[in-house]
Amino acid sequence: MTSEYESNAYDTFDEIYTDETVFSINGQNFTKAQVKQAYMAHHNVLYTDIALSWSFTETTVYDENNNNQVWSHFYTNWTGKIKRNGESVAIPVFASFKWVDGKVTVSSWIYDPTVERTEMKKAGLMK
Repeated sequence: MTSEYESNAYDTFDEIYTDETVFSINGQNFTKAQVKQAYMAHHNVLYTDIALSWSFTETTVYDENNNNQVWSHFYTNWTGKIKRNGESVAIPVFASFKWVDGKVTVSSWIYDPTVERTEMKKAGLMK
């Protein structure tokens, strides 16, 4: 899925996330449609040369004390260039995904949103 995001493609995104998936980004909840729209804006409006220069994913199957839940934990370094000024940025990202029957039901992301919010405001995508 990371290579699809880098190339602004969303086949796997559409396949593994449902319309009921809870997306929590830095503690705020979003819908699948809102997240996909924001990801597309990354490519179409805000940044060029988006890459996840390295990533690591670990999946854990928890025991019966944790309802046999399955979670994947994802670490990466997001990089790109701001379209507005050509500045290169690098943002460490951590995400966790709860899996049920082959679908992600919870998607939780943590990263510093400062650059993203600044660029969204300057592009008129956010107040």
